[in-house]
Amino acid sequence: GLDLPILFKGTVSIISNSLASRVMSDKAVTSEILESLGFSVPHTLIVKANEIEENIPRLQKFIDEEKTVVVKPNDSSQGKCIRVGITALEELLSALRDACEASGVNTAVVQSHLFMNEFRILVFENKVVAASTRGRAFIIGDGKSTVQEMILSQYDESYKEMRGREKTKKLDAKLVYEIAKLPKYDKVLKKGERMQIDELATDKLRGAPTRIRSEDVHKDFVELATKVCKSFAAVVVGIDLFADDITKPLKGQKYYLTELNPSPGTAAVIDKEAFIKDYLDSLYNAHKSLQ
Repeated sequence: GLDLPILFKGTVSIISNSLASRVMSDKAVTSEILESLGFSVPHTLIVKANEIEENIPRLQKFIDEEKTVVVKPNDSSQGKCIRVGITALEELLSALRDACEASGVNTAVVQSHLFMNEFRILVFENKVVAASTRGRAFIIGDGKSTVQEMILSQYDESYKEMRGREKTKKLDAKLVYEIAKLPKYDKVLKKGERMQIDELATDKLRGAPTRIRSEDVHKDFVELATKVCKSFAAVVVGIDLFADDITKPLKGQKYYLTELNPSPGTAAVIDKEAFIKDYLDSLYNAHKSLQ
């Protein structure tokens, strides 16, 4: 009965099947299941920390075939410790060691780098309730600081907000520092000039997502998203995928599912009040059923 604002930034996975939530938090297993169910996923290799050296020939073949790859910890989120735009074996091995160390299960995922548009579709109770798109990491010049300085200052601020997972924080800082020190970022941009940061995928440098009205998502992608949700027995899921345009028919374009998030944020939801009401009702009902 108190007239207080509700701060609602994300969801929790308690209302989803607990096994499904654990599976979706594991990028390697999720990718394998999606592929086995006939969904399109990027070419993927799963590498454990103690298997990196023995997999060098396989990794060399993978990077020769894919040309450009992405490395991420098996259980990372918000783009932390993810290295993109890798084109050489030594880069790949270094990124793998760091990603495995940052992973709670000492495992990294290597995937082909997709030069397509990236989207997030939020599904709740088998209904698409929100969608968004997000660009690559970038910096906008201030006319005084180098790109290197601006990257590092952004991260200094983001680290003040982080809690726990000190190892992840340390490794992410190491990656950011290495990228920021690349010669091409030792330059001052004109005020307002934009420069893409090709090697990082962190949310901190990608700006706010651009919302897409749920009714504007083409029915082909609505069907695809709800099918994924049902396949994992999930009540709520954030589906990350690459495609040309989710507001247009699937025919004539390719898509690739990259990750499923069992506790997605709600930044893309336009009618937040209605979503929060429905979500809290579902959460309450789930709680009652556990009693």
